[in-house]
Amino acid sequence: MSELTDALERIENWLVANAPKIAEGFEPGISREEIDRLLAKYKFIHQFPEELYEFYGWHNGAKYSVVPYYSNFFSLERALHPWSSWGFHKVQEHEEIEEDEPDIWNWKSQHLRIMDLEGDEVCAVDVVAPRCPIWRIDIESDKILYNSLTSYMQAYAECYEAGGYSYDSEEGLWEEDKEIVESIQLKYGCTDIDFESLSAEIDVDFQLQMLEQYTSLLPGMAPRLEGMRQELEKMKLERDPASDD
Repeated sequence: MSELTDALERIENWLVANAPKIAEGFEPGISREEIDRLLAKYKFIHQFPEELYEFYGWHNGAKYSVVPYYSNFFSLERALHPWSSWGFHKVQEHEEIEEDEPDIWNWKSQHLRIMDLEGDEVCAVDVVAPRCPIWRIDIESDKILYNSLTSYMQAYAECYEAGGYSYDSEEGLWEEDKEIVESIQLKYGCTDIDFESLSAEIDVDFQLQMLEQYTSLLPGMAPRLEGMRQELEKMKLERDPASDD
């Protein structure tokens, strides 16, 4: 079993046990042959990553906008549709987009939108880069959230299991323990962390070691990770001023 499949199964197992109505919203997975048929239908211009074959083989979207945690999990066909996807056509080819505004929503051809948060921001897989990094894209900015689809799903799985997310079935609402969630996100390399809210219990030295590993594996991400490193070094110094001597 791959690490991605393990994380996806952990997510589903938690939902079945703790939010069964939500788990019922998963659509069945689709075969590799069906995926290839959809890619041909929508003239997908990039090589489809193995991780996404695995992802859509698990489930092909969900009915409810809370999987995972308040996100719309799109079917592959919806992700591939020319008017709702982030690939295939350059933005300036659409008549309603002015030529002097070619980067509306930071749309790039290699971005395949797999889910969004009620339309406010998008999670997209970079289908060209190695390891399928996950981008968060909105009107104002774009940034890498995780260095891979696998680490993204591992973070979600651990957030469920560790109590970072809980579901009130009577009210139909999710609750978030931000401290737990952000500590787990940092563990898996998330670059969108509110450091001021992090608990003093976070193992800063461990996180610095993880950043070094990510930087060595993905040198192209070094500029983005540098900000995280500086924040962690600052946190370490504030806890133990003598460490700077």
